[in-house]
Amino acid sequence: MASLMYEKQIASIYYTLLRKSPTERELKALSDSLEKKGPAVLQNIISELMETPEAKFLYGNYQNNFEIMRAFFKIVHGREMGQAEFKLWYNDSTLDLNHNLFRIVNELVTNTAPWPKLNDDMSNTDYEFNYPEQRLIDKEHFLDNGNLTLYPGTSNIVPSGDGATDILGIFHVLGAGITRDVSEFWVPLINKGDKTLLQATEVFIKDRPYLNNVTNKTFVKKIFENTFERPATNTELNIYLELLATGSSRAEISINIMKLLRESTNESDATAKSHLAAASHVYERGELPPLEYQEKIAALYLIGAERNINSEALFGWSQKLASGISHDKIVSILTNTSEFNRISTHLDINSYAKRIYLTAYGHNADNSTLEKLISLGDKNKIISAVISSLIDSNTKSKSEYYEKFQFALRIAGSLNYKKDATLTNETGNSPESTINSGITHILSQAEKAQLERVILNLTTDNSVDLTMAANLRELVINGKQEAEITLANYKNYNSTIININGHIQGLKTGNADTLVMLNDSHDTLDTYFYFGSGNDFLGWRADEYGENKISPSLYADGGLGINSISANFISLFKDVFIRKGTHGIPDIETTTHISNIIRFSNFDLIDLYKYTGKVSTKTYIIQADGTIVRSSTVSDFTFDYDFVSNKYGAGGNPNDVGRKGFSIINVTNEQQSTTSDVISVINVTQGASKIYVGNHSNNPVTGDGGNYLFKFKNDVSVLEFFTNQKNGEDILKPLRSSPPEKFVNAGEFALIGETLKTVKINTSGESNNNNLIALDFTSSNIDKVIVSGVHNLGLVATHGSFGAREFTYDATESAGIDITITPELYTSMSKKITVLGSNQGNEFHLFRETKYYPQDKIIFIGGAGDDYFDINNIVTAMGGDGTDFFNIMSSSNKTSTLYDFNPHKDIIGLKSSGIYISGRESGEKIPFTDTVSGGNKVQDYGYIENLFNPNTPLNFHGKVGAVSTMDVTMTKETYIVVDLNDNKIFDTNDALIKISGQPDTAELASQLYY
Repeated sequence: MASLMYEKQIASIYYTLLRKSPTERELKALSDSLEKKGPAVLQNIISELMETPEAKFLYGNYQNNFEIMRAFFKIVHGREMGQAEFKLWYNDSTLDLNHNLFRIVNELVTNTAPWPKLNDDMSNTDYEFNYPEQRLIDKEHFLDNGNLTLYPGTSNIVPSGDGATDILGIFHVLGAGITRDVSEFWVPLINKGDKTLLQATEVFIKDRPYLNNVTNKTFVKKIFENTFERPATNTELNIYLELLATGSSRAEISINIMKLLRESTNESDATAKSHLAAASHVYERGELPPLEYQEKIAALYLIGAERNINSEALFGWSQKLASGISHDKIVSILTNTSEFNRISTHLDINSYAKRIYLTAYGHNADNSTLEKLISLGDKNKIISAVISSLIDSNTKSKSEYYEKFQFALRIAGSLNYKKDATLTNETGNSPESTINSGITHILSQAEKAQLERVILNLTTDNSVDLTMAANLRELVINGKQEAEITLANYKNYNSTIININGHIQGLKTGNADTLVMLNDSHDTLDTYFYFGSGNDFLGWRADEYGENKISPSLYADGGLGINSISANFISLFKDVFIRKGTHGIPDIETTTHISNIIRFSNFDLIDLYKYTGKVSTKTYIIQADGTIVRSSTVSDFTFDYDFVSNKYGAGGNPNDVGRKGFSIINVTNEQQSTTSDVISVINVTQGASKIYVGNHSNNPVTGDGGNYLFKFKNDVSVLEFFTNQKNGEDILKPLRSSPPEKFVNAGEFALIGETLKTVKINTSGESNNNNLIALDFTSSNIDKVIVSGVHNLGLVATHGSFGAREFTYDATESAGIDITITPELYTSMSKKITVLGSNQGNEFHLFRETKYYPQDKIIFIGGAGDDYFDINNIVTAMGGDGTDFFNIMSSSNKTSTLYDFNPHKDIIGLKSSGIYISGRESGEKIPFTDTVSGGNKVQDYGYIENLFNPNTPLNFHGKVGAVSTMDVTMTKETYIVVDLNDNKIFDTNDALIKISGQPDTAELASQLYY
C-alpha cells in the first residue's frame, strides 16, 4: 500500500483536474502505481483523467491549451506564473496539452524545473522569483492541497445537520472503525431525512459478526463497556436485556446507551463522556486528530506492518486514539488484523521479538535485551515496549541518540512532516509552531528530527531545546531575549549555518560544523557561545565604520575542531610610552596591549571577512623635564597580530586564539561580501602565516573577494594558502543542487616581507567551487609559488621590477592551474618567469591590455592534459601531451615560440583574427612557399632570412604559409607565417610563429590545415 506522500500527490492532482476527491479504490490504485513506477507514470494518469466527463466539462469552455495550463498551474503551484514562466509556457503551449500538465506537476514532484535556466540560477536578478527556493514553497502548497483532498472532513457535507456527529458517535459505541465512504454515504441521507440513525445503526450491526452473532447479554456488555468504559452493573444489564426481550432492537439499545452518556451529569462518567465527544468530533476539511495520536499509529505501522502509514489507516486509527481508546487496546486490535498477522502469525515469541527489534532499531538485539523482551510473554507487550524505548527522549550515549533520532525521522517521513518551520518559544523549553497541524502546539521529537530550515522568533526568555533537530541546516534567530538555545549534540547532517538577528543569552552546539553570524551591526551583548567538536565559525558583521561596541561579558568557546572567530570581536587598544633620553642615552619605549582576547578560547584562526575594526593607539612622550605630550592615532581596517603574539599581561592571549593563522570565508554567502577598503594585517609571524580562503559570493561576476595587505615579520620565509574552504553556499548546495562555479573570487593579496621567499597554495578544501585568488608580488622578495591539491586554481599574479630576477610557479602536483601573469602598470617585470603546469589541464594567460617589455621572459610548460596558452614575443610555450591550444597574441617581427607542437592534436589560434591552424582536415590546406629545404640561394623565398628583405619579400600563396631556416648557416627551424592584413606580402603587420624541434618543414606543412 502506497505511503502518505504518494497519496497526497495523487489526491492533489486528482482534485486539480476534477475538483473532487478520488474514491478509496482509485486512490489506492493510482498511488500504488506512482510509488512503484515513479513520476513518469503521472503522465498516463493525467491523460486518463483528462478523458473523463468531469474534466471535459470543466475545461471545455477554455479558449486554448495555454489557458488550461495557466489554470492548472495556479492550483498546483498556488500562484500565478512569473513573467519568465509565462513566456516559456506560452511558447510550449503548442505541445501536447497532457504532456505540459505533466511537466507542471513533475517540476514539484522531482524538484526539477522544465527549463534548465529556471532550475538552479540562484543569482539571476532578472527573475521575480528565486526559483529553487520558490519551488520548495510551491511543493508545500501542492502537498497541502493533497492533504485537504485526502481528508475532506464531515463538516462540509451538504445538507448540514447532526448526522455526522451521530454517525461518528455510534461507531464509537459499537467499537468499530469508521471510513470516509461510510460518512459520505449516510450523513447526507440522515440530514435530509431520507434515512434515520436507527436504520444506519441496524446496517452497521448486521455487517459486524462480533455484534450480530453473539447473545443479547454479550452484546449489551460489549456496547455498555465501549461507551461507559466500565462494565455494566447487574441492574443496568438487566434493564437493557429486558428491553431487548420486549421488542427493542440492538440498534435502539445502542442509540439509547449513547444518548444516556451524552446526557449524564455524573462525575464518574466524565472521562467516558469526553471520549465520546472526541469520537463524535466533526472534522473540518484537512483536519486530523492531534499529532501525538498520529505518531503513535505511524510507529505501530512502521514496526508491526513494516510499512509507512497511508491516509485511511492514519485518520481512522488516530481518531480512535483521540476518542479515548487506550494505546494497548489499539495495539491489540491492529496486531490481530490481517496485515499485522502477515508479519507475526508464523513466528514464535522468540522470533517475533527478534524481528520487531530488528525492524525498529535496524540491528539485532543483544542477548540481554532479547531476554527482557521475551520475558514479557506477549507479542502486544513486545511491540509496545520496543516503541516505548525508542520514543523516550532520554539518551545516554551517541549510539542510543542516533537510534532514537532515526526512528523519530522515520515517523516524520511516514507522516510527510515538513522540513521548514517558523517557531516561537512561548512555553517551557520546547519550541512551538503551527507546522504539520495548523494549530499552535509544542513540537514533537519526530517534528524536530525532520527540521532542516528554521526561523526562530524569540518572544520570551524561555530556553529552546532543538537537541533532536539533527538534520538542521539553516537557523535564523530573530528577537532580543535572554533565551538559551541548545542544538543537537550529535548531528546527522554535518553543517549548520545560523544567523542571529538580535540577541540571545547563549548558544550550545554539537559535533556539526556550525557557522554562526551575528547580524546586529552596532554592538554585542552579554552572550555566551559553546561550540562542540565541529569546525566552527563565529562571525560578526559589526559596524561598517568600525564603531564596534563589544560587551566585556561576551564569551565564546570554540570547542574541538579547527575553529575561526571574526576579528571584529577582538578589541585592539595600545598604549605606547616613550621616555626621552638625555645626554646620549637612547629613548626607552614600552608598549602595553589592551584587548578582550582573553574572553575567547579554542579558536585557531582569526577571520577577516568584513573586518571593520581598527587599532587605537595612545602615545605618551615623557620629556626629560617630566612633562608629558599626549597623542592618539587610529589605524582603520587594520589588524595587528602583535596582540595575538602577546601571550601574557593585561591584554594577553593565554588561550592562544588565532595562533594558527587567518581565514577569510563568506560564511553567509552574501553577494556583497567585503568592505570597500583594503584590510591590512601587520606583524604576522611564521606560525600564523597560513591563510584559509573560500567562496565569497554566489555571483562570481559581481562578487568581491576582498582586498588585503599582509605585512610579515622577518622570521617569515613561507606563506601558505588553503583554498576551497567551506561556506554557507556549500551547506545549502545539497538542497539546491547548484552546479560548481569555475572560479569564485576569494580575494586579492598584496604580500610584503623581507625574508618571505615561498608561497604554497593547497586547494584541497571541502568546497567544490574552484577559487580564484590574486597575488601582488610587486613589493616582495618571493621567488617561488607551489600549488598542490585536488581542485583547480585560478591565479592572477602581478609582478614588478622589485625582488628576485627569476620566479617559478610549480603546479605539477595540482589538479590544474588557470594562471594570468601581468606586470605592474607601466613597469617592466625584469624577470624570467617559469610556470610548470599540472598533468590535468592548465590555462596560461596574459592580459591583452597590458604592455609587456622585451626584457621580460615567460616560459609556460604544460603537462599531460589539454592546455591553453596565450603567447606573445616574450613567451616560450611547451605543450606536453594532450590537445593543446596556442593562442598567438603578437604579430610582426615579435616571434612567438612553440616547443613540441603536435600537428595531429594541437591547435594554433589567432583568436582575434579568427584563424586556427591544426592537423584537423577542415579549412584550407596550408600552401608552402617555392623552396622548402636544400640550397642556400638568397632569392629562395622559403627561407626565414628573406622575410624582411624588401628586395625579396615573401609572397603568400594563401592566408597562411610555412618557411624554414637555411640548413647550411644555422640549425634547422620551422616558422608559420600569417598574412593578417591580406596584402599577400609578409610585412611588419603579419604574424610569425616559431615551431621549434620540427624535423622537416615540408612534412609539417603537408599535415596542417587552417
